[in-house]
Amino acid sequence: MKILPLSVALVGGLLPLCAQEKSAPAWVMEIPGAISDGTRAAPAPKPEPIDFRVLTSRTQRLQVTEAAEMSGLPPIKGTINVTVQTVADPGLPDLPAPLPALPPSDPLVIARLKQLRESYRGTELVFLSATVFDHSRTLLRIHPNGKLEGEVTAWSNIDFSHFSGFSTYRVHHEDGTFSDYGLLMGIGNTDTYRMLRRLAKYGHLYDLPEIPKLPDLALSGPSFVVVG
Repeated sequence: MKILPLSVALVGGLLPLCAQEKSAPAWVMEIPGAISDGTRAAPAPKPEPIDFRVLTSRTQRLQVTEAAEMSGLPPIKGTINVTVQTVADPGLPDLPAPLPALPPSDPLVIARLKQLRESYRGTELVFLSATVFDHSRTLLRIHPNGKLEGEVTAWSNIDFSHFSGFSTYRVHHEDGTFSDYGLLMGIGNTDTYRMLRRLAKYGHLYDLPEIPKLPDLALSGPSFVVVG
């Protein structure tokens, strides 16, 4: 797990808009689990082929009728071959034993549930569209409760591509409680110089959106401007 400092500016319009008029809370953000860096996972080893020694074999032809794949289509009819073989014991390894179930009366279960009731505020989903320009500015469209009504539009000086390596983050509040946020983000990247050259090649002008003036991230830290 990674523990990162988080200011109200980092999540941009994901918070109530009144928060930008108040001092940023001293939050700590935790990203549970591993963060993807784009590295491909190691391929799963190919299973060794099993050499079955057939002892007996019997094949029978059957006429079958299966239900239609969707309404309005006729059922599927045909003749199939069914083969049943008896093989010698191939010596397959035993399946691992299932983990023992923890009964509700288990002290560990009771203690964990009590801890969650006292500290866990719940999970909220964040529906977000992010368009990154030149890896330096991001146009955000936030949809409260996943609906278009009440859409919030904002610009951020953060490259939101950095948020595409995980899907959930946890915010620890000053009172010791925490909240989980599921990030449902659609993201795209735009290279304005390349787009300008490509359109100019065919005699078109590039209608670059008006980007508000924002401080440099490396010098002033995260910042955002709500424009709609």
